[in-house]
Amino acid sequence: MMTEKPDRQTALKEAGISAAWIMGTLLVIGLLWLFTQPVRERRFIRTVNRVLMQNEDPRRLTAAISAWGLPGRAGQLGSRFETDTPGKIAVVFSMVNDGIPLSCLTFVSENGTVESLIPLSNHASAVMDRIPEITRQTYIRRIESGERILRAKEQP
Repeated sequence: MMTEKPDRQTALKEAGISAAWIMGTLLVIGLLWLFTQPVRERRFIRTVNRVLMQNEDPRRLTAAISAWGLPGRAGQLGSRFETDTPGKIAVVFSMVNDGIPLSCLTFVSENGTVESLIPLSNHASAVMDRIPEITRQTYIRRIESGERILRAKEQP
């Protein structure tokens, strides 16, 4: 028994329907991502503040800082947040050591200098002492230079 080959019009129609389903799904995912941004931001801030409380650090994150129209972005290195301490900014970023990303937090003073690196996970705490000083200094310098650039753009 021979099966009929679908004609070209039917094949194009099926491909179009499949493409519409894929595009619709991507659109829904994009809209969900966009509209849940404030909720994800609040949960992230609450999680970081919980880590600070566990470390008995009195400072707290309050809100994301918008840079270049993107909430919380700090160039290509991490996310910037306001703190409850006037003039200080917190930067949350990932430090990569031996191919493993380590979540870290640092506070940046008014003059743009990094105070210290605070690990945000148990794994990061365990390996922080084994990270070479040159690697830590590289990330610190990148954050400081990024802060200088952002602060220069924010001034009129």
